Amino acid sequence: MKHFDIQLDEEYAEKLADIQQQTNQDVRQVVQRAIDLYHEQIRPIRKTPLEIMKQNGFVGCIQAEPDLSANYKSMLRSMIQEKNAHH
Repeated sequence: MKHFDIQLDEEYAEKLADIQQQTNQDVRQVVQRAIDLYHEQIRPIRKTPLEIMKQNGFVGCIQAEPDLSANYKSMLRSMIQEKNAHH
C-alpha cells in the first residue's frame, strides 16, 4: 500500500469535509471513489462494433431476410421488376 501526503487549500478541504459528511466515508474511501470515477471517465471506452451499432440505432431497425446483405442486389432487382410489371 502506498502512502500519500497532500495539502489541500481551504476550498478543497471544505469540499472533502462535505463529501465525508454526506457519505459517511473516511478520506481514504472518498479518494478511492474519486479516483475510480475519474479513471472511468478518461480511459478509452472499449465497445464492440455491435454495441456501437446498437447504440446508434442501426441494429434492429429493419426486418428482412437473413441473407439480405449477400443477396440485396438480386432482391432489389426482383422488387423493381414486380413493381414495373404492375404499371
